Amino acid sequence: MDVRTPEEFKTSHYKDSINIPLGDMEKNMEIFGDKDRPIIVYCRSGSRSEKAKKILEEHGYIQVLNAGAFSKMPE
Repeated sequence: MDVRTPEEFKTSHYKDSINIPLGDMEKNMEIFGDKDRPIIVYCRSGSRSEKAKKILEEHGYIQVLNAGAFSKMPE
């Protein structure tokens, strides 16, 4: 899951990722599904994705990975 802005997502993003900006996450929690499913989050630098990870964990999600910066993710 890409937690950058829609504008950042449009410029480039990881294949098959979905874009849910950090500020929109809590009002869209129902789309994440089962709380034991793996969720990988990333952003531009790793800061927003760390916040996203914490939000998901606060809502009971147990398999959340902060992949950090988009530019450092493998292709």
